[in-house]
Amino acid sequence: MQLDIFEHSRDVVLRNATIDALRLRDAGACARAIAALATEYGADPLLPAFGLLCEKLHAPIPAPLAREAAVALVQEIAGAVTTAAHLVFGKSAPAWLAPIWAELAAGIVQYPFDPDYEKTHAAALLLRAGRWTEAATSIE
Repeated sequence: MQLDIFEHSRDVVLRNATIDALRLRDAGACARAIAALATEYGADPLLPAFGLLCEKLHAPIPAPLAREAAVALVQEIAGAVTTAAHLVFGKSAPAWLAPIWAELAAGIVQYPFDPDYEKTHAAALLLRAGRWTEAATSIE
């Protein structure tokens, strides 16, 4: 069997369109790209990861955010969302996740440090976002 690069590359084109939309944080383009990929390649192994990351683009984090909601979001982002980002972006995943961590930090900036919720202090989230100066300021 001979490989036809045009016939066998459509899935790559659709995957790349989804990745480009995610990189641009364009929720609409991301949803369209995922729909096209799902229609033509419904068994693509990256579809669940794409869907989860696109969902994060559609769901902005409210500010202020209740502590319980912040705890749940930290667990979700540190778990399933981070895993999906690593599947899609590899070593670039932390850079893609940084705005999400920063947005979450902005939603809980009003909370003082609580040792029972140390992972949900704004400083911890800002460190995950790579915003060292802002993290130091929130500690002060």
